[in-house]
Amino acid sequence: MTAGCTYQYGIAYLIPALRHAGFSLELASVLVACPTAGLLLTLIGWGAAADRWGERVVLATGLSVAGLVLLLAASARGAVALGTCLVLAGATGGSVFAASGRLILGWFARHERGLAMGIRQSAQPLGVAVAAVTLPALGVAGTAGPLLFLGSFCLIASMLVVLLVRDPARPEQPARVAGGTSAAAGAGGGRGTRVGGSGPASPYRQPVLWRIHAASALLVVP
Repeated sequence: MTAGCTYQYGIAYLIPALRHAGFSLELASVLVACPTAGLLLTLIGWGAAADRWGERVVLATGLSVAGLVLLLAASARGAVALGTCLVLAGATGGSVFAASGRLILGWFARHERGLAMGIRQSAQPLGVAVAAVTLPALGVAGTAGPLLFLGSFCLIASMLVVLLVRDPARPEQPARVAGGTSAAAGAGGGRGTRVGGSGPASPYRQPVLWRIHAASALLVVP
């Protein structure tokens, strides 16, 4: 998470280097926003991939591809080439945001998840702090050095994922019985189970999630 946040949100520290390379302030600002745009375009897809193949594969793949793209960006010439690399890096790095939270839900008990998720979220300001300490100094000679550092950071993180991360065990889906209902539903159903349907009812049928999303959106405004 720290490696992902360092380049997702730390590219802004390269604005002086981008300006020195001849980019206007407006164009430099667009380049800074490119990783976030890539993240936004692929976040749902990475979540679906984590559902299908597990967190370890998704994290390792996304971080390694992001690292390689950032290494390639170090030799990119022109705004279009650099912007394309940054969008791709953001898109592939979205795997971190989609899969790391799922690991906490799978490995920690309910009474431990608040602390574990808080530690995970601390990686965001930590990543920005790493960027603040390193990127301005590396950017004195241009953007190549900072991008090489960011790419190497992601590749190291991907190797740590391969070595240390294991997918948690997933509860098995209830067995299907004739008529498309689960065994639990056939025995009288349970709370939140759609009797005669193909699975549990959507949690969005209740108002609580809509209130949470609305409050979260309002918090972004200030």
